[in-house]
Amino acid sequence: MENAALQGIKVLDLTHHIAGPCATKLLADFGADVLKVERPEGDPARDTGPFLHDIPGADRSGLFLDINTNKRSITLNLKSSLGVEIVKELARDADVVIESFKPGTMERLGLGYDVLREMNPLVILTSVSNYGQTGPYRDFLGTDMVLYAAGGPMWGNAPLGRYPLRLPANTTQFHAGYLAAVATMIGYYGARYNGIGQHIDYSIFESEAGTVDRRLTGLLRYQYQGNVIERTIPRGQGYPCGVYACKDGHVNIWGGMQFYANSVRMMGMPELANDPRFNTRELQANEDRRSEFEAEYFYPWVLEQTKQEVLDAARKNGVLCGAIFTIKDIIENPHFQARNYFVPLEHPETGVITYPGPILKMTKSPSKDWVAAPRLGQHNEEVYCGQMGFSKHDLVHMRQAGVL
Repeated sequence: MENAALQGIKVLDLTHHIAGPCATKLLADFGADVLKVERPEGDPARDTGPFLHDIPGADRSGLFLDINTNKRSITLNLKSSLGVEIVKELARDADVVIESFKPGTMERLGLGYDVLREMNPLVILTSVSNYGQTGPYRDFLGTDMVLYAAGGPMWGNAPLGRYPLRLPANTTQFHAGYLAAVATMIGYYGARYNGIGQHIDYSIFESEAGTVDRRLTGLLRYQYQGNVIERTIPRGQGYPCGVYACKDGHVNIWGGMQFYANSVRMMGMPELANDPRFNTRELQANEDRRSEFEAEYFYPWVLEQTKQEVLDAARKNGVLCGAIFTIKDIIENPHFQARNYFVPLEHPETGVITYPGPILKMTKSPSKDWVAAPRLGQHNEEVYCGQMGFSKHDLVHMRQAGVL
């Protein structure tokens, strides 16, 4: 991508599934030359849905297509001696190598940091793993839920008496990937300014433990006060306050005592501001009064409004309010459209599909000229023949030998 922020940075991508590819996606989307090395059968994410029209295929996975934009793909069997030598040669010319194997795998392959540093003293090796390269948890397996439960604030994600809830889908993996990209760039610029390479040991578990999503708050409270934040019965925060159904979905309203007069004016019932059943702080904390207010006044009003009508009324009357957007709402949202957030990309297997665009906008180095995720081994000939000097005949033999 011409004039992209990370143009000229060469990244050798040995990652798979979600967290590692999310890290390299962020770098690729802003101009880094990311060469994705896949096992001959492909990244496991290629076998993960959703699939376009529910037809599975290595080049039809929505997950893979989303987190591998702007990369090149080659296939290579790292269990072969030739495959290892090829990686060494590619790493010799790379600024960054990112891998997400189990701890110790790179060393067993003969591709550990000490080996890479000998060939390329300034190379940055980022190792993305569940619990880090050292410590008693090093070799533990971890699903998204396991890692969120261990490192994140899952213990507090439900009222007292209910079991804890995880965040949906693969939120922990995506979050970890983006932070791994940040860690990698810190290492990269440190190498350039200080003239030293770096092995970055990135632990998904620790990235969750250090997040500001309440986990850090809990850790600080324990350090300062010696106690653990416990789940409690929800206390009255005033009303209307919370998530409410409306005519075409749901809205999230933060009313309460501070905005009570504004809230009832929003409902077209300003006289309720002086109603002695609801208008004191004590009554706003009374759950029986909340139920009475909602059943008699608020639900009959909100259920007749669309999300947009509630938003318009709330903004007009100074009430904090947001709509619970569906994916359809987001795609059609005029704000996203006005900012050109979504990017249409053409892929030979899927045709033109609309993708989420860059997560930030830069005035001098805009992210543009995006390309769709590569097909499996799409760039084998370009890299092996055009860059490394192999012949097409060599590629045939390498494929027959199980190297590609």
